[in-house]
Amino acid sequence: MIDDVSNLTWQDDFEVKTDKIIWSEAVDYCENLTLGGYSNWRLPNINELKSIVDLSKYNPSINSIFENIVSGNYWSSTSYAEARGNAWYIYFANGSHGGLHKSGRDGKAYVRCVRDMN
Repeated sequence: MIDDVSNLTWQDDFEVKTDKIIWSEAVDYCENLTLGGYSNWRLPNINELKSIVDLSKYNPSINSIFENIVSGNYWSSTSYAEARGNAWYIYFANGSHGGLHKSGRDGKAYVRCVRDMN
C-alpha cells in the first residue's frame, strides 16, 4: 500500500497477519524482507504506525485501504522511554498504544513493515 502523503510504502500481504513474534525477530524480519522487488524494508516507528490508525473505525481501527488486517498488537521500532526493555505497539482493534516487552515476556505482536519511497 502506497501512502503518497508520507512517501511510505506499507507491507500489505498475507504475512502481516500470520505470526506474532518478539521485537528482535520483527526487526530482523523487516530488514530481511524482499517484497515487490524491494529489499529496503524496516520496522515502522511509532509515529508512522499511528499514521495508519483510523479511530472512526473499530475492530479494526486501521485505514480502510489495507486488505490484510488483524485486530491485534503490531510492533513499532520505537523503544518505550519509561522501560527501555519495551517497545511501542499499536493495538489495531481500537487504535490504542502502549509498551510491550521486547523479549515477549508479556506477549508477542504482529509485524507490518514499511519502506521509504525515495
